Amino acid sequence: MRMEYLRWLVAMVSIALAAPVFASVCEIPLPINSSKTRAVLAELYTSEGCNSCPPADKWFSTVDTTDKTIIPIAFHVDYWDYIGWKDRFAKPDFSVRQREMASLAGKRSVYTPQLLLNGRDTSYWHDAKRISASRIEAQREQSNIELGLRVAFREGVLAIETDTTFESPVDRKESVLFVAVTENSLATDVKAGENRGVSLRHDHVVRELIGPISLRAEGKNRILRNAIIPADWKVTNMNVVAFVQSTKKGVVGQAVSTPVCRSSGG
Repeated sequence: MRMEYLRWLVAMVSIALAAPVFASVCEIPLPINSSKTRAVLAELYTSEGCNSCPPADKWFSTVDTTDKTIIPIAFHVDYWDYIGWKDRFAKPDFSVRQREMASLAGKRSVYTPQLLLNGRDTSYWHDAKRISASRIEAQREQSNIELGLRVAFREGVLAIETDTTFESPVDRKESVLFVAVTENSLATDVKAGENRGVSLRHDHVVRELIGPISLRAEGKNRILRNAIIPADWKVTNMNVVAFVQSTKKGVVGQAVSTPVCRSSGG
């Protein structure tokens, strides 16, 4: 196992060997693997142009992720941009994803703020007791999907490797992989629209979404992807989230998360 990791490490850092100077180097975190318990992927759909979203954004920043059993990611949608403020974190693809998730759940409309827990709509994000109950219920579910994640960052390139193994042939045929690159501690002073004059702070913001990635019907699926990280993204505030999702109902079968840079404390 140690030799396999060393070989992977050499392969990952080689992506930048063509550059003469290595100015942006961070300590590579250790690989992470999922447990038998299904992690809870919490997806928040939000917008800086929506005046009911800031309370949800604020709550989302308080989600305790220390035990890795809940993994938050925030998608900023662009369909509120027309009312006066263009959300710089929004992408059309994120709005498309929200509509696709709604369709898979048999819904005809979307809204913000919306919270999904493992692909299931949860309209009571502001109710701490109900959220806690839903989280506990989701964590009782065992996953037959093993998901591993390794990342390395150097000279503006983020190398991502995932390993996905299924126990169930049905899950193999009906699953796709997504990889999200997220960033914390983002702030905006809104100057127009419904939130004019408000200073907003965001965490777990999806900056890049890779997928859906098709998976083979048999054996371990090893996927390698590179992402170019713009200079104004702060890598020390970034995480990579990998999750496996059903193509039939949108249910998330397993998810894992790792920081892009390993902290000096461990």
